[in-house]
Amino acid sequence: MINRIGVGQRIVVLTLAALMLAGCGTQQVIYVVASPTPTPVVITMVVTSTSVPPTPTPTPLPATPTPVPPTPTPTPKTFVITDKAFSPEDCQDSAVLEISEVKGESFSIMVREGSLSIRGGRMTIWCKGIEHVWIGKLSYANHTFDSATDDPLRFLLVTRGYEYAGGAGTVTLPDGTKVTLP
Repeated sequence: MINRIGVGQRIVVLTLAALMLAGCGTQQVIYVVASPTPTPVVITMVVTSTSVPPTPTPTPLPATPTPVPPTPTPTPKTFVITDKAFSPEDCQDSAVLEISEVKGESFSIMVREGSLSIRGGRMTIWCKGIEHVWIGKLSYANHTFDSATDDPLRFLLVTRGYEYAGGAGTVTLPDGTKVTLP
């Protein structure tokens, strides 16, 4: 059929045929009107492809940033109250006591863990190894313990004194210095 149309029309038909290659594996019909004959010339093309479609070029991933280690949090110095009123007695015990009220030298306590010994007719709440949990805002020996409700201050009786063991809040010392913990 291409022989019956002119050179210019052959270029059009070949251009159209090239465009049809984009639709691989389909049948397409092209109507071309060849001048001066008003009768359209019908060209039917069946385009098949045995080639594998091109593989898309993978987009490179952005470079993985080098992980930066977190800045280490400085370990706070140990906070120890060395006042004589908080010195441990010469005994060893293991208990966790909740202190909820202080009246002078007397405490209202609850044993959370462990047990208390009685020595000399009194409970041994000041032995080494005992932990005190301060509930609310309480004062003892001119020290004010003001604990966070959800994480009360905890102190452990150790040889060197009354050592901060955890929790959040403030301790106001006798000279008025306020220590915020943690």
